[in-house]
Amino acid sequence: MTHSSSTTKPIEISKKIIGVSVLNKESSSVSAIEKEAKIVELIEKTKRPIQLDSRTYKIKASSGYDHAYYVSISNVVLNEGTELEEVRPYEIFINTKDKISVQWVHALTFMMSAIFRKGGEYMFLLDELREVSSSNAGWFGQHTRGGNPRYIESMVSAIADTIAYHVEQTCGVAIKKIELSSEAKEIIEEKKAEYLKKHTSSMASPESVDEDAGMPNALDCSKCKVRNTVIKLDGCLTCVSCADSKCG
Repeated sequence: MTHSSSTTKPIEISKKIIGVSVLNKESSSVSAIEKEAKIVELIEKTKRPIQLDSRTYKIKASSGYDHAYYVSISNVVLNEGTELEEVRPYEIFINTKDKISVQWVHALTFMMSAIFRKGGEYMFLLDELREVSSSNAGWFGQHTRGGNPRYIESMVSAIADTIAYHVEQTCGVAIKKIELSSEAKEIIEEKKAEYLKKHTSSMASPESVDEDAGMPNALDCSKCKVRNTVIKLDGCLTCVSCADSKCG
């Protein structure tokens, strides 16, 4: 029976030893991760700060609701002072005197705050809530961001629009908007002028026309939800707000 023997060559030290430390691949990778973790702050690992900046928005429906709704949204700043600085919504509170809506208001508040604190994408939530409609609780009114009155399908939809406006103004989130080309805008403006010239003669006076009321004798747009913007142009029903057109 033979035994294999191995010999280790001695390490020659030609310089004076001034210190000793143990280093391996595992410890070096852990230290690198720890350093990176100190720089990158993730929202799901962030404890709620004592003080948060917030804004409160008032939503008052013209019909279907007896009381106004107040939406307060608080933001948190991650990685402040670094290149990775990010402002995100952290929590939301909704208050109203409308007792009928208390249960779903509380449920919506808890759900949205949980999604905000979890981190990651949250705009999908607003897209889904915008689609909530009610046959008895929709109204024509002013949007939070202003502009012509549009049809708001429900209070839930109005809250989603308000949150979208908030993150656009305070968090730097770009909200997708319907943008027309300069050529399309010029054509629509010409057609609008022709239409107004034909229809303003039947009104009492041009001065009595309210710009926010939209086009005279016009329909409401089912696509952009803006009121009194669909008129007949060249035989086609066309929205002068978003240019949606239907012929035939």
